[in-house]
This record gives sequence, C-alpha cells and structure tokens, in this order.
Amino acid sequence: HAVAPEHARRIWPGGGWIHPVVLVDGMAAGTWRIDGAPVVVEPFGAQVPERALAAEVQDVGRFLGRELAV
Repeated sequence: HAVAPEHARRIWPGGGWIHPVVLVDGMAAGTWRIDGAPVVVEPFGAQVPERALAAEVQDVGRFLGRELAV
C-alpha cells in the first residue's frame, strides 16, 4: 500500500533485490543510492522535500561513519 503499482518494479525489480526507498508521508516517492559521497535520489515525478531529505542523508552518513551530501 505504500508503493503505487506503476512504481513497484523500480523498487522490486525481481531476483530478490529491493532498492532503498524515499518515503514522503508514508508513500514511496523515489529511490536512492550512494554514489561516492553524494546520495542520488531518483524521484517518481513529485519533488522530494529537500530539507527533510538533507536531514535524513546526514543520519545515514552518521550511521555509516562518513560524510554524505544530497
């Protein structure tokens, strides 16, 4: 229920693989990946709130013990 059917394959492409998801108000709004130091977000059309995203990226960086940026 958190993923619109048209975006399901972008999150679950098959083979047991699940891509990390950006949630906005409990709904999948895009996927993300770490590409070196920047975190690359691929939104599903609507914009992802930048300020909230930056705070979450900092939390992921703290967890990983490295500096990350959006």
